[in-house]
Amino acid sequence: PPLFECNARCACPAKCHLRLVQHGIPASMRLEVFRCADGRGFGLRTSVPIGRGRFVCEYAGEVIRWEEARRRWSGEYRTIAANYVLVLREHVGVGASGRIYRTIIDPTRRGNVGRFANHSCAPNLHLTAVRVDSLLPRACLFAARDIGAGEELCFDYSGLNGAPPQVADANPRPGPPTKKMRFEGVTGEHHQSTAEAKGLEPTVPCRCGAERCRGYLPFDPALAAADCSGALSTTPS
Repeated sequence: PPLFECNARCACPAKCHLRLVQHGIPASMRLEVFRCADGRGFGLRTSVPIGRGRFVCEYAGEVIRWEEARRRWSGEYRTIAANYVLVLREHVGVGASGRIYRTIIDPTRRGNVGRFANHSCAPNLHLTAVRVDSLLPRACLFAARDIGAGEELCFDYSGLNGAPPQVADANPRPGPPTKKMRFEGVTGEHHQSTAEAKGLEPTVPCRCGAERCRGYLPFDPALAAADCSGALSTTPS
């Protein structure tokens, strides 16, 4: 569920325990950007232990409209190998009356260390939408378990937080069966090139090394059709 922090309308002090994300990365955090030895590009790790439930950092960046995201993907981002665009999806209501609200965050030009967190099918972080003095959510990363010093920090780009994917299609199309695996709350991997993302099959191998690795990086064919094929689209927990 979404979280709402104390804000300007509250009479509580600045040190209120419900004022957390608004103060930025906690002073006790020691986050390091490093180059992965397995070809995954850059990664993010901690040099100190992190307890379960602790706020780690925000996935910060420019908040842009869908039209602007498409413009950037069809132009300047088309030849860039690294993609950091995140599409945060929030589901409101159920059934035919339900709606999906999308917040698009692009940290390519302006962002923080959160953009270097890689994908894992067995993540140690989970992403949550947090609101602070605004209806616009912030994409915030929290520790999903106790994390040891030196561990790489990863979250599940699919929003499944390590749960098994849904193989069955909720809206099956007529025709022969397919072996393609479909995900609920699927994502695109932000270290793949735009050219690789043009195909509608998830063909980029996942290198997370998890025991129950899904084999391929999460991928949303709907984003490919909209020329936002590499965008990281996730449903927060």
